[in-house]
Amino acid sequence: GNIIVSGMIKNNSIPIVKKKCNLKKLLFISQYKNYPRHGTWSGTFGEKSTFEILLKAETDLIPLLANYCAKNGVQLEICGNTKSKDEVSFFHSLIGQQNNNWHFYPRIDVQKTYEMLDQASAVANIDSTLGYEALARKKPTAAFSIWGAYNGTFAHFGDFYSRVWNFGLPKKFSDTGPFWTNHLNEAILNEILNLVLNINQEDWEKIYD
Repeated sequence: GNIIVSGMIKNNSIPIVKKKCNLKKLLFISQYKNYPRHGTWSGTFGEKSTFEILLKAETDLIPLLANYCAKNGVQLEICGNTKSKDEVSFFHSLIGQQNNNWHFYPRIDVQKTYEMLDQASAVANIDSTLGYEALARKKPTAAFSIWGAYNGTFAHFGDFYSRVWNFGLPKKFSDTGPFWTNHLNEAILNEILNLVLNINQEDWEKIYD
């Protein structure tokens, strides 16, 4: 039959509202979930709690994002995935008390979430659906699709888990592109953030297309 690509109906239904802001803001899309804190998992990382393993990507990525923002005068905002106080505490533990150049916003409603996308200078995410929706709204977006680096943790699923987290699947892209990477590397991360936070809309749309 004929296939019509419509995108996310919810995303399409909310108009894009842009507001000028002199302060550069990087909005990170949290994928935090209330995983069990008890019970262990033997694997690549040794004996770790299920909680530690399943939040490994955020644990490695967030300190690098916070460090970049602190050094470059960028406000780091975190779009929460829950209303849980545990989520706030989780990000506090990663960023530390000395860095106050960030703010956490708990999940409120769909309208507020899309407003945050539109008002940010750029968006960063791991492999969130909302991150792809930000791209659909033509927002400069950095994708750190790094879960494949931890595929040894899920070895019982086979090679599937080394590929399923790559940016842009099912389409095949290179491991690193102008605004994405499948491997966590601080130098590459800095290059990507420099691009999405400083590019003008016209040049961004050329890369986007």
